[in-house]
Amino acid sequence: MKLFHLNSRYGIVNLIADLILTELNKVKNYNTVVQVTDCGNFYVINGKTESKDILDLDIIRQTLTNNFKDISDWSKNINFIDLIEYDIELNKPSHLYIDKLYYSERPSYSQEQINHYRNNTDFLYCEQNFDLYVSKKDSIDNTLSISSSFPYGYSYSMGRNLLCYSEYIMYNIGGIKNLDVVGIEYDLTGLEIDFIFSGNSYVKSEIFKSMIKDYFDFDFSRFEYDNYIKEIMDPMGPKSWLVRDVKSEIVMF
Repeated sequence: MKLFHLNSRYGIVNLIADLILTELNKVKNYNTVVQVTDCGNFYVINGKTESKDILDLDIIRQTLTNNFKDISDWSKNINFIDLIEYDIELNKPSHLYIDKLYYSERPSYSQEQINHYRNNTDFLYCEQNFDLYVSKKDSIDNTLSISSSFPYGYSYSMGRNLLCYSEYIMYNIGGIKNLDVVGIEYDLTGLEIDFIFSGNSYVKSEIFKSMIKDYFDFDFSRFEYDNYIKEIMDPMGPKSWLVRDVKSEIVMF
């Protein structure tokens, strides 16, 4: 996943997506998917939700203006185009592929990326190479449009739960036999879960797969949460799913 500071264009669209998600789900945790696109002079909001209540965009504007003055200049009009489809029945995702999880403080991000994020708070990550390439705040960004990306704007049941549980797995198995990178693919229609191991581990992948299925119950509702804003405001803060409660029990030969 990409780790962006909130004062970057990517950070802002991700923030707006989660603000909208929070507002739509303030009464009930509806299945909701929202994507926000920054087109320069306005934001386009695409998405679908089971909620019947039309989004009040003035609330989003006021929240940005009052609570997030430090990430952008909201003195100009904040223009939105709402294309959300309301009262739509959404099926939970049956497939999800997570390309890389790392042996790090936060498995969604490599430790190198985390360190870069912490040490370069006055810089913005560029889309070309979010791990290494940075640009100064006053550099010219000619990108015509930028969109929010998963998991931002996705309610917990729409794939965020699978990501949390995947981080939980990697947080417990990372470092065992030099395991440092894992990919996970979920096919919930056939209840199949596959793992792709890369990096420096010297243990055969089939042994790791068997170990994971022996020690984890795959209860995807275990770490449910609804404070999306706290998560995006503090991506490196404590998480309920980043707990090592399995690692000490794991035995590998």
